[in-house]
Amino acid sequence: DMFAVAVSLITGKILYISDQAASILRCKRGYFKNAKFVELLAPQDVSVFYTSTTPYRLPSWNICNRAESSTQDCMEEKSFFCRIR
Repeated sequence: DMFAVAVSLITGKILYISDQAASILRCKRGYFKNAKFVELLAPQDVSVFYTSTTPYRLPSWNICNRAESSTQDCMEEKSFFCRIR
């Protein structure tokens, strides 16, 4: 089973989570309101999330504001894996 989640890399809060997440994770939909993404992670993977999303490991967002920047420059993909508890 899969669900989608969008997380703010500034606050760590869940901005969007798909409807199937509540049934997959066996919790009420309201649980996700104002929740931080790390609250869903297995304790041993919290550091994986923080390490993978530190500013120096993310794309330089200021390049996307320049007129000469290409769409590809602004759509760099960042992948990492964490277990959900």
